[in-house]
Amino acid sequence: IEGEKMKRVGIITFHKPNNYGANLQAFALQEFIRELGYEVKIIDYRNKIIENTNKLIKANSGIKNLVKSLIFLPKNISRRRNFEHFRKQNYCLSKSYTNKVQIENSNEKFDVYIAGSDQLWNTKITKIVDDFYTLNFNVGQAKKVSYATSLANVDMKEEEIKEIANRINQYDNISVRESRAKEVLEKYIDKEISIMIDPTLLLNKDIWEKFAKEKIIKEEYILLYTIVENDEIFKILNRLSEITGLKVITLRRTNLKTKNILKNLYTEGPDAFIELFKNAKYIVTSSFHGTAFSIIFNKKFFVNYGGKDNKRVDNILNICGLQDRLIRNVDELDKEKIERQIDYKTVNEIIETERKKAKDYLVAAIKGDVNEK
Repeated sequence: IEGEKMKRVGIITFHKPNNYGANLQAFALQEFIRELGYEVKIIDYRNKIIENTNKLIKANSGIKNLVKSLIFLPKNISRRRNFEHFRKQNYCLSKSYTNKVQIENSNEKFDVYIAGSDQLWNTKITKIVDDFYTLNFNVGQAKKVSYATSLANVDMKEEEIKEIANRINQYDNISVRESRAKEVLEKYIDKEISIMIDPTLLLNKDIWEKFAKEKIIKEEYILLYTIVENDEIFKILNRLSEITGLKVITLRRTNLKTKNILKNLYTEGPDAFIELFKNAKYIVTSSFHGTAFSIIFNKKFFVNYGGKDNKRVDNILNICGLQDRLIRNVDELDKEKIERQIDYKTVNEIIETERKKAKDYLVAAIKGDVNEK
């Protein structure tokens, strides 16, 4: 980057939910771009729907949810405080915006706007094809780029997919996270679409360790990180605990269905999440980011996401040749499977190649090399 004016990069992503994956992917992309030598900010877009997910009292979502939110209020207050602390310490934020007119008229300008990563184009989350998340605003001469943006499991209406495609067709460089998203969008787009790994995988474990909390748990443990409530994952967890004799650390709101609990750490923030993955003996997870951090820290882990598809998890397991970590039911888990070593030398080489690809893509996109089909 010698000799050229330092480019200013603005990232638009889900950066505010009190959700580990969202916070850590936003932070990771910011850090990776900063390490490349650019000035970077996360654009502080206040999307009402996303902000609502952080509400402590969910008054208009039925009696059952209201009662739940009152029962868990002290825990949720503590959890929110820890998330806000992590963001305050680690995010470099722009001014706040609530609509596209504000950003178009703002004197805070960027040379490159990046949409991504996370499920920004998943209308099940955003409810509409959102102007900010699709960069559908006037940026003058600035570049528009997407990085590893996800459509999640792509069971969206065709007109929504067309609308998203129509908007991102204006981008200078396009990359998505899953091959399925590439297939779905390619029909309507006349530019090259690259597939890139999630930002959390861009930072190696040494970088992540710098942002981890001090050691919380002294003894060996199994870490459970699940977002789904299917019974099978708890059966797998309980079988693993039984065979290994290890107790369980959980990040769930309740301890239901989980035996042999050492500690429930639901209220902890993202810095503790990193630390818990770093020091776990085994990990049981249903989540994409649970899988990603298991791989980053070279852990023995098992994935079960219930009966539904999870293209994001399948994708990363396929890239790394780790399909055998997916356990459909508890009968597949035996002593041999638990003790089986993972060839992390090969996995780390694969991830390193993907990082190099991401670096080349981002440097070219920020410099302004357009990827034509």
